[in-house]
Parts: sequence; C-alpha cells; structure tokens
Amino acid sequence: MARASFEEVVSAIEGERQYQKDKWGDLDERNNVADFVLYMQRYLTEAANLNDPDNPEKSLDVIRKVTSIGFGAMERHGVVRREGY
Repeated sequence: MARASFEEVVSAIEGERQYQKDKWGDLDERNNVADFVLYMQRYLTEAANLNDPDNPEKSLDVIRKVTSIGFGAMERHGVVRREGY
C-alpha cells in the first residue's frame, strides 16, 4: 500500500468522524473519556486479530476508526498537548 500525505490522513479521519456522527448521532455528549478508551480498545483488539502482513488494509481500516474515535474524545473532552510541541 502506498504512503499517504498528512492531508490525506486528516481527510480520511474527517470523513470517518462524519460517518460516525451520521451512524450513531452525537455520542460524544453521552460518553466520558473511559467510554472512548473502551471503544478504542475494542477496535484495536479487532485490528490485532486481523493483522495480516499480506493484507494490511483490514487493519488500516480499523486504525482509521480508532483514530477518529480518539479525535471525538478530544473534541468532547479537550486536548492535552505534549509539552513543547
């Protein structure tokens, strides 16, 4: 699979966030940080089980979902920035 630019990655995350909002509504308002972590953990476990070096698309699909869930958590609960960056 080809490398992607930062802009392509951000665009994919934005699309996934919209998909999640369309599918689930505004879950962000009903979930605390721990809920978001549990959702992410569930999908990361799925990605680990799908791991296939010859077919990384399945795992990358789940990584897009997980990353978007993390974005949703920070949109709802705020961002903790890495010091100095």
